[in-house]
Amino acid sequence: MNQTFVPTIILLARFLNNGEKMNKNYKKKEIIVIKIARKMISTTIGAHIPTIAEICEEFQSSRGLVQAAIALLEENGAIILEKQRKTGTILQEKDLRKLFEFAEIAVLSGSMALPFTPILSGLATGVFQSLQDPNFHFTFAFMQGAKNRIYALENGNYDFIVVSKA
Repeated sequence: MNQTFVPTIILLARFLNNGEKMNKNYKKKEIIVIKIARKMISTTIGAHIPTIAEICEEFQSSRGLVQAAIALLEENGAIILEKQRKTGTILQEKDLRKLFEFAEIAVLSGSMALPFTPILSGLATGVFQSLQDPNFHFTFAFMQGAKNRIYALENGNYDFIVVSKA
């Protein structure tokens, strides 16, 4: 019996952590803009975004602050939303560079397993090429052991990691 191992890729991201400590004193609106921008980074284009009430609950903020933060992101072209009456709001477009600016992520750093197989080599090439932009700072490291990468992510060494699951 000849079986081929194909890994399932799981992406874990630190910068989406709502409990992340902020280094400077921010006004409430600035904090909400940062948190919503970080949430939009991971939201798929075409996906429904949470309601204002859900975002307020998630970030423990007022309706007015959440609405103002979303309006700021829209006015600056970081996101384009389509509001639908019965089905909710859909993320139509997003400008990752602007979202990273609003999210205050200056350098995105990631890690994955050493690319020993053609699948992992292709994945590494794809990740690296998709994040190549002269205005975007990105670092990528190879590290053995999913537990090591998860530990490094939890300790703030990386913004995202790729781990495989058999």
